[in-house]
Amino acid sequence: MEGRKLFRVITIIMFIAKYSDADCQDYARNSEKCNFNGNYQCGKCVCNEPFFGAACECDKGTGTIEDKERQCIRDNDTGLICSGRGECRCGLCQCHSKGMNSFQLYMGTYCECDDYSCQYYSGLLCGGLTRGKCDCGICTCYDGFKGENCGCTTDNSTCVYNGAHTVRCITVWVTTP
Repeated sequence: MEGRKLFRVITIIMFIAKYSDADCQDYARNSEKCNFNGNYQCGKCVCNEPFFGAACECDKGTGTIEDKERQCIRDNDTGLICSGRGECRCGLCQCHSKGMNSFQLYMGTYCECDDYSCQYYSGLLCGGLTRGKCDCGICTCYDGFKGENCGCTTDNSTCVYNGAHTVRCITVWVTTP
């Protein structure tokens, strides 16, 4: 039994010594890894005042880190930092994409907007790349198109006036061989 207790103590001492030697030998004052705003120590940055962040990239000025985080919350929001769709870095929201390997993005000062929740026309968001683009949930139509989904053309050459103040437009489908 005594041999087992001695073996366990030696194992613990060796583990602590190995951890200390491997991770805490490198020390660099005002390191480039810390944007010259802190010391690199034991594999991480220890920031000088008033800097903070993983690489001391943020300057809190005369405020606190909490003040910077509050800058990432909309006044009328639920209190979620960056609307729950991003991270607050240095008082500014860095918005995420909708999912892994997704080209659907969140955007806006507080990540409150996206580029995928607009209306569709012919199976395409805002009618496709030639008709319009999605801007914070609303289609912004390019010249020549209009409507909530950019599905209507502004070209009236196919419209017929019937004399009773009524205009009827004929859809012309063009197919290419």
